[in-house]
Amino acid sequence: MIQNDNSAQCQWITVDQLERKLKISRSTVYRWIQNGIIKAYRLHNSRNIYFNNDEIDQFLSMNPIAPSGRLDRTAFIDSQQDSPCSD
Repeated sequence: MIQNDNSAQCQWITVDQLERKLKISRSTVYRWIQNGIIKAYRLHNSRNIYFNNDEIDQFLSMNPIAPSGRLDRTAFIDSQQDSPCSD
């Protein structure tokens, strides 16, 4: 699920940056968004998709990623949870 967020307090990363950071394909990024595995945001009503870097780091600490790009175990970040950067 992609949420709108107007917060400027976080370090945001793009889809391209997330691909490089996790060493996964663009299609995997979009599939994980669609399945609620990672949370995506649109900032300031932009068409671009962003990710909260702290949430991604938290996700990685809970979900090691195998060299194949697959999750070693599945634990989802609550997609209904508010961004830790919102006021």
